[in-house]
Amino acid sequence: MEYLKFIPAFFAGLLTFFYGEWSALLTILVALVIIDFVTGLTAASLDGGLKSKKGMIGIARKVFIFAMVAVAHLIDLLLIESGFESTELVMTMVIVFYAVNEILSITENAGRIGLPVPDQIKNAIEILRGSDKKCEIMVTIKDIRPITPRTNGTRALSAIKNIARHHSATADGNWAAFWRYWNGTLKWGTGGYHEIILRDGTVELCYDPEEITNGVGGQNSYIYNICLVGNGSFTAEQERVFDERARYWMKRLGLSAKDVKGHNEFPKQPTNCPGTDMNKVRARLIGVVADASTKKDNVELIFSSPSLKAETEISLLSKVRSEIIVKAAVEAGAHSSWLDKLENKTITDTDVLGLAVKYTVVVNK
Repeated sequence: MEYLKFIPAFFAGLLTFFYGEWSALLTILVALVIIDFVTGLTAASLDGGLKSKKGMIGIARKVFIFAMVAVAHLIDLLLIESGFESTELVMTMVIVFYAVNEILSITENAGRIGLPVPDQIKNAIEILRGSDKKCEIMVTIKDIRPITPRTNGTRALSAIKNIARHHSATADGNWAAFWRYWNGTLKWGTGGYHEIILRDGTVELCYDPEEITNGVGGQNSYIYNICLVGNGSFTAEQERVFDERARYWMKRLGLSAKDVKGHNEFPKQPTNCPGTDMNKVRARLIGVVADASTKKDNVELIFSSPSLKAETEISLLSKVRSEIIVKAAVEAGAHSSWLDKLENKTITDTDVLGLAVKYTVVVNK
């Protein structure tokens, strides 16, 4: 009977393999699936539509939901092992997609038995539905890490406190062209940037984040350096890709938009690099492209893409994004004590989403 003690560990290992570290999103999806199944059976029994075949089909669909989530996790692993890095993990988007469908199904079950659905829930569904309208566009990454020289040494990921934006101050170019200057003229043994975004939006991935590069004089031990090829003028694709890459590293490194700075915003850096208004860049990274309206009946936050709607309204992982929602809700009539909770760090993600729904903090579609 000794082998019985290994059974829980075996199944725990399987769960970890298929779903990774168990997350709150997975717990929410499980809860919604159970609620939908129970409310569906209840509604069907009350309106006379309960049939064994339909019930079996319903169970099969629930099983396939988790099969698809597992496939999404394996795709994430495959992408990572292949050297690709996406700003929105496939598994997260798949969970949100099915969670929204389950919520819609639950509200339909309520309607079948004549139970009205509160406007707050309808508003929340509209916020959530923005996340499954469009999958994140994959960034094209050219991995040149195997061929880039390095002599500066490494640091722990936890040591990275800022993301620095640069421009090349050239009309065109790539790592190979810049390396001739760095190594031939400046005698550097390591390149200037971890990533270079070319004019067409292609990313040259030059170094692992642990490598210390030479982007900001005397400051590089705590900085992840990203350069856009150009001289104060950048293509729309470059800007889109920078936002995606910056948000990816913000999420991975636990940083917020305020931690993304231009080269000339670091101490003792007399340069016009990165050649752009970083306040506007940071506003894009937060997701806000216009100030919240001060109208009391409908405070509106405008987001630049469907993926940012999802990231801002669902995850609320960034303190900066939470501040936007809370302050907008207070302007719309919420009690000012919410600001105290925000300051004291006692407010939860659920509180913030609740304020967004109750005080109609909505997003543009």
